[in-house]
Amino acid sequence: MNIKDIINKLFGGLQKYLDTEKELIKLKVVKELARFLGMVFSAIFIITMFHLCVLMVGMWIGFLLSSFFDNHLIGFGITTVIYILWLIVSVKYKKTLLIKPFTNIVISAMTETSNNEKIEDEQQGA
Repeated sequence: MNIKDIINKLFGGLQKYLDTEKELIKLKVVKELARFLGMVFSAIFIITMFHLCVLMVGMWIGFLLSSFFDNHLIGFGITTVIYILWLIVSVKYKKTLLIKPFTNIVISAMTETSNNEKIEDEQQGA
């Protein structure tokens, strides 16, 4: 065996290793993208269902108050005032009520994925 054959064999193995690493990175990107899209679609579904529930509860409260006051205008007016107060509180305290909790959820989800990958790598290495 001459030096040229040894070098070709060495670089051939290196090329195969690099191709395998490239494929592994592609699979990890696809996995993370699929997980992210799953989270987005589940969040959209949850938000949609929440809005439908709020709509139905609002209608129920409106009709309930309307029956108490024998006037649809007053019943649904009070319901509207409740929603406006809820909106004002949400806007005023959006950082505490909305931004921080969602930021913490995203951070915990991302670090959980990172920790799970480390555990899987350790188990495969052992």
